[in-house]
Amino acid sequence: MRDFASGSSATLIQFAVPSFIRDHNIQRSYINISSDLLGTEINLPDPFFKVKDDPTELSLTFYPPFAGQISSLRFKLGEIFRGKFNLSNEVTEGFIIAGKEKQSISIEKGKISLIGNIKRLDLSIFNSFEKAINTKIVDLDIKKLEINKITLSNFSLPRTLVRSKNSVRFLELLVSNQNLKGSFYLPKIINQAPIIDLDFLNFNFSEFDNSPFADAYGNLLPPLKFKTNSLVINSEKDHNTQKTAERVARMFITEIFSGRYETLPKITSFPNITDYDQLYTTGPIAVRSTCAHHMQPIVGKCYIGVFPGKHVIGLSKFNRIVRWIAQRPQIQEEMTMQIADKLEEVTKAEGIGVVIKAEHMCMTHRGVLEHESDMTTSIVRGKFRDVETIKQEFFTLLQGMKGFTNGSR
Repeated sequence: MRDFASGSSATLIQFAVPSFIRDHNIQRSYINISSDLLGTEINLPDPFFKVKDDPTELSLTFYPPFAGQISSLRFKLGEIFRGKFNLSNEVTEGFIIAGKEKQSISIEKGKISLIGNIKRLDLSIFNSFEKAINTKIVDLDIKKLEINKITLSNFSLPRTLVRSKNSVRFLELLVSNQNLKGSFYLPKIINQAPIIDLDFLNFNFSEFDNSPFADAYGNLLPPLKFKTNSLVINSEKDHNTQKTAERVARMFITEIFSGRYETLPKITSFPNITDYDQLYTTGPIAVRSTCAHHMQPIVGKCYIGVFPGKHVIGLSKFNRIVRWIAQRPQIQEEMTMQIADKLEEVTKAEGIGVVIKAEHMCMTHRGVLEHESDMTTSIVRGKFRDVETIKQEFFTLLQGMKGFTNGSR
């Protein structure tokens, strides 16, 4: 306790017993301890920090069991906390109100409820408590707790709203502010790691300059599991990345994923006047796509075979169709099928064959780090599928096409 508080303050202790004298209103015994804490310094982080000359009302009132009623404790510490606990062998139920505003709350069976407002919360407070007690996660029911400012070292978060959910394994804290939104899972099982699961996280690294945040973070938290669905890194003082987020967003919309946002270029067809009735091939056509699972590039070549019908399309239109379909997040199997579908639609050909051979950087730049593997997918439709000689001719022609054989890319 000496680590947390020092000094001395005048303290009033009152004992009360039931009175049977007329006009006396004491119905139950209690012990009350009260003080203004003048002369006492509290060496805890916010919201409990207090200097000696700052008066802060402290009141503790204990009611022992009486006439079938269990014991209870009422408490108040300035405008920081007030509340009531019903006691048996341990705290089993009660409520805590943070701040000075009036709140409507009552005791719920088997729960400790929390509601109110905290002006400033320094997260290192949990470090201080951990040194004093063997912390146990209780079934805390946070109805609605607003924290005006959360700090850790010189890192801070703005006004934050906290609620909670309880399960057998975790106390889940649902946290939201302008910088983050998500859940913090505090385990109730010993030696289980906390989990942070965020919908989004927006950090401004300018707040980390010359900061011992990393050290404080490392000392405060045990090993944990962390994931976020959206991460925004705002580095205002890094001139190289000030416009990076804007550039990346524009790049994805107008280039890498443009197939999702642009309409298919106009494809003009021409009558097959000479009734050309042999297959022809085109390729390699550059494929630049993106793996939908890891957002890594897929880079390769596409080869197309056509057995024409009544109409043909310009040779460059094959490249435009492949590019339009490729430039979106997907998997190669589906991309190959979509190219074949679109070619069937626009050419009205009697047979279509599509082969894609590509390198996946989700394999070469991460994961297994395999630099020699390609993926080849093929789709055959119409006469390419139904007439074996045409199918064999198509795949034979491919062997002599640029970039298809000998593992070249």
